[in-house]
Amino acid sequence: MKSKKPAGKGKEVTSQAAEPWLNPPASTRQVAFYQLLVAARKMWFLDALSEALGTVDPAVVKAQIGEFVPNKAQKALAAAGLRDEHVFPLPIVLETKPSLVGYYRMLLGASQKSFYKGSTHLSAFKSMEETGTINQKQAVKLPDFCRAMASPLASLVAQISTLTERDLRELPLLTFGAQLQGSNNTQIGKKAMQEVFAT
Repeated sequence: MKSKKPAGKGKEVTSQAAEPWLNPPASTRQVAFYQLLVAARKMWFLDALSEALGTVDPAVVKAQIGEFVPNKAQKALAAAGLRDEHVFPLPIVLETKPSLVGYYRMLLGASQKSFYKGSTHLSAFKSMEETGTINQKQAVKLPDFCRAMASPLASLVAQISTLTERDLRELPLLTFGAQLQGSNNTQIGKKAMQEVFAT
């Protein structure tokens, strides 16, 4: 049914219901993704990292930056006004918030499948990302994990000379979006939804 409304200076605009053959998809899927995103912020993104950094000893962080972050990368990040621990994992940070293994993985742009496959020898850290817990065996291996991650992340810093804090927020999102579409969606969804309803 058509209706006419005035449109200024005597003009009329005709409006009508959408044609029945125009059928865009529902928003249901995006709402679900949003719920996962809200939970992911508390586990795998900069919000979670900032929360963890607020509880650790700054002196320990500074000492570990000197040990685990390459000097050249430190200079580049300082010039960009970025914190070293926002790009490079530190044992003290991962002990405090084990799920942040996922942040550094996604910052690197690696899927879970490629990151935890047998040839990387990183599968021992997968449960830290997914459950947010750490055991003694994993804790002992954290220095090795941080040293191993330093090389590819330093390469990332060197190749993206204009790296910004906005980039550090959005680059992991690219990986996360692909992950939601992947085979791990069900498991991630369960954990994320638990986080959503726990708050």
